[in-house]
Amino acid sequence: MTSIFADFLLEPVRAARRVRERTPLGSALLAFIFAGCSLAAADAVLGRGTGFGGLAFALALACVLRLTTGVVMTAAVHLSAEALGGQGRAGPLFALMGFSDLGWALLPPAALIARALGRGAWTGVVLAAAAGLVVLALRARSVRLHYGFSRARAWTAVGLPYLAAAGLALLALGFAVWGTVHQLVKVFA
Repeated sequence: MTSIFADFLLEPVRAARRVRERTPLGSALLAFIFAGCSLAAADAVLGRGTGFGGLAFALALACVLRLTTGVVMTAAVHLSAEALGGQGRAGPLFALMGFSDLGWALLPPAALIARALGRGAWTGVVLAAAAGLVVLALRARSVRLHYGFSRARAWTAVGLPYLAAAGLALLALGFAVWGTVHQLVKVFA
């Protein structure tokens, strides 16, 4: 029997079917933890991963944040997929989202290459954006296969939670600006 990770990369249709039949939650947890380790390793390579108590703390924090983000994003994507008419369970989606997060494993080798070439500070941002796009593409593929969506509907289901978060952030920023302006008007009026 082939590894579920290999199937996810090489035979995604078979992997989605296997995950629906028997959800490998342990493998999904390992994938999220490995993604967190990859992010912490890339930060360490780029010289940014030693704050707040050193590398061990950064590693543990990155793993916990990846897992927490995985749970929250799975719930948000599942809700948006259901709102778009999809039929599926959240457990298998959690596993597929974890496997999608393995795209972050591309970041440490890329960070090593960037550091060896002596690239500037923007290199980390570009590398993170590229790895993030790989992760988003894997998530959209996972949603497409799990819910039977078209590519456009899958990207919509994945993008809606991000758009909602951006909208809430803009709303919070607007309230903060309004509160500051309101207080300044009271002080100077």
